[in-house]
Amino acid sequence: MWLCRYLSLLFLFSSLQAYAGTPDEIRSAIKSEMSQRHPEPSEGFWSKLGPEALPVLKQMYSESDSSFEKSWLIDGLGYFSDPSVGELLEKEIEATTNAILKKKLLHSLIQSQGEAALGFSETYLKDPEAHVRLETARAIRQYVTGKNADEILARYYENEKATWVKDEVKRTPSLRVAKVATADFPALPESAWTGQWEGFYVSSEKTTRATLTLTLLSASATPLQQKWKAEIKLPKLSVFEIKGKPFEVIYYQSKQRHWIELRNKMDDRVFIGVRK
Repeated sequence: MWLCRYLSLLFLFSSLQAYAGTPDEIRSAIKSEMSQRHPEPSEGFWSKLGPEALPVLKQMYSESDSSFEKSWLIDGLGYFSDPSVGELLEKEIEATTNAILKKKLLHSLIQSQGEAALGFSETYLKDPEAHVRLETARAIRQYVTGKNADEILARYYENEKATWVKDEVKRTPSLRVAKVATADFPALPESAWTGQWEGFYVSSEKTTRATLTLTLLSASATPLQQKWKAEIKLPKLSVFEIKGKPFEVIYYQSKQRHWIELRNKMDDRVFIGVRK
């Protein structure tokens, strides 16, 4: 019984955590997102597609003749840390004379490659077009940390003649947008299990989509103490806290996901979900 229920959960998670699987499905998901009225992808869109989206994204970029699509796809490339993205973007930067396109390409290059992009992008801090210099410096400030980035920006501030450009750069916050990794990522320590997990609440009667919020009460709790506070939100219902019955929190990790399982020891109820 539980085996069948878990197999059905795996199927449900394929739609919960990722938009698509096959190249055609990924392409359809990207086209659907681009067709929406908002100019930017929805939050977490690229990370939910996962690393399998990268070859599709690169192919779509090479095939497109639409400046709108290319601009949108360039933004997407910035979320992938694979070195092939850096090679593609550097080639495109060198080939274009369009300042608007160039600054977007530079932004995505630095977002994608981080410190590895500094040697290439530093040249564009001296570009004749002020907006290209501005976008390059802002991206370095946003996405790169460390001595090399600090030294490059210090030299840039000394040489930049346009005061308004320097002021804009210095007002730029550090974003550190998470990139889609192409390799395994590290496991979460127990202290990082706190927060929201999106998944399903399962009983012997039914399976319901749910959100679990975990709060660590005491890292050194004894078996007689409650270690975690667990609150579950079901559709159209208020949040309820699991109380009065002992439960255990189990963490495990697959190649691209963090999973939490919350088991109630006194009945046949379980929550299973992924990091939201």
